[in-house]
Amino acid sequence: LYAALPYKKQMEVFNGPLPNSRKVILSTNIAETSITIPGIRYVIDSGMVKMRTHDPITGIDTLKVNRISKAQALQRAGRAGRESEGFCYRTYTLNEYEALPKATVPEIKRCNLASVALQLLSLEIDYQRFDFIDMPPTEGVSSAVKQLHRLGAINNLQKPQLTDLGKKMSKFPLDPVYS
Repeated sequence: LYAALPYKKQMEVFNGPLPNSRKVILSTNIAETSITIPGIRYVIDSGMVKMRTHDPITGIDTLKVNRISKAQALQRAGRAGRESEGFCYRTYTLNEYEALPKATVPEIKRCNLASVALQLLSLEIDYQRFDFIDMPPTEGVSSAVKQLHRLGAINNLQKPQLTDLGKKMSKFPLDPVYS
């Protein structure tokens, strides 16, 4: 089970097992929070997740395999036994679990912020003074503004104002590079 799997195939996880058999579902972290699959009794947690990460220096987004957080481990364990008794097997030690970070790094701290900056500018909100719940890294914001300038979406790096092109770009539900 994974997010890009066609809808019809995703729905097959809700079908019961064949008579005299067990059903095994291999899943990405889509099953961590997005859905509850009836009848899950056992979960095997690898302790790993592919996480989208943006490098502001290179401007490249990558999927990196990282250790999960304790919050994710608890969420995964909670998938087992929602309707009856269940158990979570972890493929890592208690010491490794104890070393996990308490929570997952928020996506705003690890993604490309060009879309965020473009939307804030289109709403005439000063992105430098905006009170984010989790403050994004300074280099990420700086990289985003430079990208918008290179794309012609803003006219100035010091006091950015949207150009006509930038206003059009802000209306597309896409990353600014694609709009």
